[in-house]
Parts: sequence; structure tokens; C-alpha cells
Amino acid sequence: MAAFGVACLATATADTGHQQLTIGGRPFDLLGSEQWSGHLHLDWQSRYVTEGRDNLDGDGIYAAAVEVGWHDLTLGGWWGDSPDADYEETNLSFGWSHTTGDWEYYLSYSWKTFPKEGESDHEPGAGIAWSGLPWNLSLALDAWHSFDATGTFLEASLTREFELGEAFTVETALSLGYNAGYVTDGHHGWNHLGFSVTGHWHFAEGWNIHASAAWCEALKRDSFLHPGDIALGSFGHVGIGVAYTF
Repeated sequence: MAAFGVACLATATADTGHQQLTIGGRPFDLLGSEQWSGHLHLDWQSRYVTEGRDNLDGDGIYAAAVEVGWHDLTLGGWWGDSPDADYEETNLSFGWSHTTGDWEYYLSYSWKTFPKEGESDHEPGAGIAWSGLPWNLSLALDAWHSFDATGTFLEASLTREFELGEAFTVETALSLGYNAGYVTDGHHGWNHLGFSVTGHWHFAEGWNIHASAAWCEALKRDSFLHPGDIALGSFGHVGIGVAYTF
């Protein structure tokens, strides 16, 4: 999968001697508060689950993340650590997203490092989401590619958010994953079905405490022929955290 690039065109126009910088035809107001958005959170998860796999064999993980957005561009960082499993991971990512009506399109690029293993990986990604379904349902399709594994993983998800008063929201999600060489020693094809429920308590402006419960069901698991399927399984996991959005 080829890497993608996001380019912005900057121009300067003169008006009675005043130079105004524009990007993509928009006035460039770097310090304007309405241009910026941000998010940070701290979490604990009872298992570190990605691509339908229990990566740390039942051990939990602590994570911290920060993301800053300007117009359609975002820059983020994520750090995870598991003292029990002696595991550490850091992700730096750059993304672009755009919304048109009920549709949202997004591209991303992540650099992942694993300090204790002395390894790293580069992962471009892309996705599309549609929120025009009945009953406030949203359908999304995401894909990400590993340069290290030279493989891709795809995931389809169906989500719905419920408002339970002014301070409480609940989000449910159903997901289906497909391994296309991303997990190099795992079987090729559909590999898991997931379901999660996440509740958010918005206790102050910009702040929320969230808790989640999830179940992961392995599909077509064959650890005898595919050693990478050992991490696949049918298991539940929970999480809790705090987040601030600005």
C-alpha cells in the first residue's frame, strides 16, 4: 500500500499593503481559538486488545494520549505501559479528516516504537464513516497497513450513541475484523467479532469519566496451523479512564 501525502497550498494577497496568509483559501489565523481543538485522556484496560488479539496474554495496560487539531488536521501521541508484562509502546500520528453531509473521510499515518524490543513500524491508514443510517446508527470501514509486516488489517464497525440525560452518554459498537497479512503468522481472513459498551459521565465542562466493557469472539481460530492465532480467543475485558476535551 502506498504512503499518502497531505498538502496545503499557502498564498499571500495584498490589500492596501497588508499581507494576509491563506491556506487552502482560508484566512490563516494561527492563534484563533476557534481554529483549534484538543483531547487528552488517561486510561487503564484489563487487557491490551488490538486486531482481535489479547496482545499481553491477560495482562492489563495503562495508557495516556494527547491529540491537537487545527481545521481538518490532527497531530497526536499515545503511550502505553504494562508493568506486569514488561511492555512499552509509543505512537506518534498525523491525520486528516473531512466531513460532507453524513459522510466523513480520513487518512492517517502513525509511527510506532517499542523501546524494550528495540523495534518500530510505520502504518498508513484510511477510513470512511456514514452516519445517515436509521436509529442514529453509524457505519465505518477502516484499514491500516504495516510496513514491517507488509500486510493490512481491515475493520468494519457499527456504532450508536445514546444520551441518558445531560450528563450521561452511552456508546455501543459492533465490529468485524479481517486480517490480510497484518498479523503475519495469523490466518488470512475474518478473525474476530467484537462488541463493546462505553459509558461517559460528563461531570464538568470538557471533562468526562468513562468506563467500558467489551467482548471479543475469535473467528476461524487455528493455532496449530497458524501460531499467530494463539492470541485470538473469546474473552471479555473492561476499562476505565478520564478525558478532557477543549
